[in-house]
Amino acid sequence: MYGLTALVGAVQTRRGRAVACFVETTYSDRLSARKDAPARRKLLRRARTEARRSQSFTGHTIDALQDFADRLGFWPKLVFDRGFGNESIVTHLVAEGATFYVRLKAGRYVECDGQRIQIQELKETDTTIRLYGLPLRVVRSPKNRRSSEPWYILTNDAYSSRNKVVTIYYHRFEIEETFKDLKHLFEFHHARLTKPNSLKVLLWRIFLGIAVLYTVTKPAKCH
Repeated sequence: MYGLTALVGAVQTRRGRAVACFVETTYSDRLSARKDAPARRKLLRRARTEARRSQSFTGHTIDALQDFADRLGFWPKLVFDRGFGNESIVTHLVAEGATFYVRLKAGRYVECDGQRIQIQELKETDTTIRLYGLPLRVVRSPKNRRSSEPWYILTNDAYSSRNKVVTIYYHRFEIEETFKDLKHLFEFHHARLTKPNSLKVLLWRIFLGIAVLYTVTKPAKCH
């Protein structure tokens, strides 16, 4: 978001929009190093360089997730988009006993039956593999209207059916709809912030408003 980035977690509602419950912000790793970059970008890049001296981007993500779980007192099931399937995050979640589902690129190499193979070449739609020295599971989804290519979902959920794993991942897209609302309905594209905490405060104000709207419009359960 214009030099800053947000890690946002949300509760799946299965009603088209996710309700945000977790927000962490930091400096983006995509900041131009060009000498003719705008002054604001140069300021953000210097701040990011200083922040990375004490903590990497992945380390910040892991600490934020751990802090969230500590506050809850348990690990919720975590559904991630591509980009979160690196060794540090996966091994940390496995060590913590957290159940996760993360989409991998089709060309990602894993070990299957003692051989190194790309996941797009796996013959079965539900396969036990090894990655980072861990026994994990790769579920391939059927083709769907959102994508002409299947999803390759890495998970340590050994009990749910393939269809359930695909359904869990399918509802991850609710958060994308929430982001669209954020950018267009709330005109977030006008924001030009320079501090991660400022972005966090602004996001929470908007997300809390969305949560209130969801609560008051949610149909009451009959008893």
